[in-house]
Amino acid sequence: QDHDNTRTAAASSITAANVADLEEAWRAELPEAGALSTVPLVLGDTVYVQGGSGQVVALDRATGEPRWAGDPTGLNIGPFGVAVGDGRVYGMDGSTGVLALDLADGAPLWATDITATDTTGVDIQPVIADGLVIASSVPISLGGIYAAGDRGVISALDAATGEVRWSFDTVDGDLWGHPEVNSGGGAWYPPVVDLERRLVYVGVANPAPFPGTAEWPNGTSRPGDNLYTDSIVALALDTGELTWFHQVTPHDIFDRDQVHTLMATLEDGTDVVVSAGKSGVLV
Repeated sequence: QDHDNTRTAAASSITAANVADLEEAWRAELPEAGALSTVPLVLGDTVYVQGGSGQVVALDRATGEPRWAGDPTGLNIGPFGVAVGDGRVYGMDGSTGVLALDLADGAPLWATDITATDTTGVDIQPVIADGLVIASSVPISLGGIYAAGDRGVISALDAATGEVRWSFDTVDGDLWGHPEVNSGGGAWYPPVVDLERRLVYVGVANPAPFPGTAEWPNGTSRPGDNLYTDSIVALALDTGELTWFHQVTPHDIFDRDQVHTLMATLEDGTDVVVSAGKSGVLV
C-alpha cells in the first residue's frame, strides 16, 4: 500500500497470463487471530497480518512459520490491518485505538485510545507518514451503533510515542442541531497522503440516523447538508486543519459513505484525487 492508495503491485511477477499457474506454497493457521479483513503486509522476508482479535502475527514468507505473535487486544469488526515503519508495526488496539509493536519481536511499545465514548470504535488500517500514524474513530463499535452524540474523528499520532499530535472532527458543529439524536462521520479506509503538498485526503462516512426515526423521519433531525459526511476532506498534514472539502451526497439518508480516496496523475500531468463509496458516484 502506497501513500497514493493505488493498491498496485507494479513490480510483481504475477500477471494475468500466469496467475492460473499459481500453486499453494504453504498455509498458516492463526487460531488466536480471528477473521482477516485486509491483505497481509509483506516486508522483505516477513509477512505481517492483524486479525479480528487484535492479534498481530509475523510469518516467515518462505515457510509460513510464525516469527512472533502479539497478544489479542480485543475483538474488532473491521476493516483493520497493519502498517510498518521505523522499526515498528502499527495496528488497531482492539476497537479503541492504535498500538505499536517492535518489528523484531512484537514487544508492545505503546497504545493510544482515540475513542471519545464507549460506543465509538476504531475500524481502519493505519497510515504512516512523516513521523505520524493516521487513523480514525467511527460511531460504531461492539458497544453501540450510531449512538446519539457519537462522531468520527481523524487523529494523527506521534509514531514514536503514540501522543496525539492533532485531530479533526469530521462532524461540523453541534451534530446538526440535535446531538441527542444524531451521530455520524469518521473514516473506514486509509487516507491518501500527499507529501509534496503536505495534505491528507480522507473519505468521510455517513450521517445518522438513516433514513430517520419515527419522531424524525427522512433525516429531519439533522437539517442541511450534514457536513462533512459523505465528503472528501483535505487536511494539512502538519496541523490537521481543513484546507478544502467536496461533499458528494448532501443530507444522506441511505448510508452512502464516500469512504475511498486515491491519488493519480492524468496524461497531461495533472494530479487528481479520486473518490468512491456506496453512493455509486466516482468523483
